[in-house]
Amino acid sequence: MTFLNNSTLLALTVGCLALVNHGLAFSITGKADDDACQDCTDGVTQLNKYLMSEAAIAGETELIKVAICPDLDDPKGCEKGVDAWWGKMATAVFGDDKTATEICSASEIGACKARLPVYQGKWGCDECKRLVGLVGKVIASDDGTKTTVDFLKGDAFCKSSASPNATVCAQYVDALMPAALPVFGESIGFASEALCQTVYAQCQ
Repeated sequence: MTFLNNSTLLALTVGCLALVNHGLAFSITGKADDDACQDCTDGVTQLNKYLMSEAAIAGETELIKVAICPDLDDPKGCEKGVDAWWGKMATAVFGDDKTATEICSASEIGACKARLPVYQGKWGCDECKRLVGLVGKVIASDDGTKTTVDFLKGDAFCKSSASPNATVCAQYVDALMPAALPVFGESIGFASEALCQTVYAQCQ
């Protein structure tokens, strides 16, 4: 796979994830956690709602077409598939009630299973960048990718009425998502400061 340079990844990520100017994740209070899991899942649920928005899905679609499709066997077919299916797949993933808990339970964050605090320091630029980077690491991780692929190939998407052919759908998910998710995660990490500026009014 050919990865885009950092500036291109940053620009694409900010375009798809930071089109609104309000806090999305981790409740952004800067206070100590009374309930780390609840604080984390509430924030990630807010983020997931945004990721299902028309503006976000349009940016996500463009990112995949630019960063992933050229490296697949059928780039044009990939682009058509992304245009047709990415919005539905994103809605299935981000709209599932369990997604926020799974993200917050991941070892990179540990707010649910391990009951680790969401914050490790005073809320500000450095803490914002750290948290945004952690979300990117969860998305890009092998466990995160496997969980997402298995989820989409199951009853939530490929085996549901959303997909006309479960076998073809599963093949498409297997071809696209293992390449797409690491790029999303990496781009979020590269863009952490810009995202904190635009989304959380930090790092000004």
